[in-house]
Amino acid sequence: FKFQVVFGSIIMSCLLRVIGITASSAGLLNPALGRMQQFDVGRRAFLGAAVVMPMAAVQHTRAADIVLTPVMPTPARLLTIGEYLVDIREARRALEQLQPLIELDTNAGKEAVRIGLRKTPVNGIRKACSKVLVQLDGSSLQAAKQAEYDAIKGSIAVLDDGCRPTSTQSSDGLVAELQRLEGLLDQFANGFAS
Repeated sequence: FKFQVVFGSIIMSCLLRVIGITASSAGLLNPALGRMQQFDVGRRAFLGAAVVMPMAAVQHTRAADIVLTPVMPTPARLLTIGEYLVDIREARRALEQLQPLIELDTNAGKEAVRIGLRKTPVNGIRKACSKVLVQLDGSSLQAAKQAEYDAIKGSIAVLDDGCRPTSTQSSDGLVAELQRLEGLLDQFANGFAS
């Protein structure tokens, strides 16, 4: 029983310190005796202190105390990312060959663009970007690169739909979308430390 009381006193003192109350201001320290007063601590109070202490410690942490540091991928992951960036850059160069087909402004030219989007290396854009995102898991770059990848997928879809025979989109609009896709791929491939 004596152990329980002493241990309870220690727990209560720690709990009060965590939440910012000193033992003397709580009236637990007898100034005449210079020691903690004896009080009965039951199991419920002990378990309550065990639950409240971590919560009090969390509440004590201020937002200004938290410093966010960017988390970069490891060198091994950067090496793997570099392999996939080669594929993305090759696809980017292959997209340049599609612009003259769009400028023809014929159904045959637009169909050739749709076929070109499905041929190597352009058809490897999604796989390469997905593999890069897997390597960025847990890094500070992941959210930005995911947003860029979503824009790339959307741009590919707009190009493909715009080149359908039933589409009313102008060739100028398709050329602008192709240039936007090229810019998005350039943006996705940049930003990695060598």
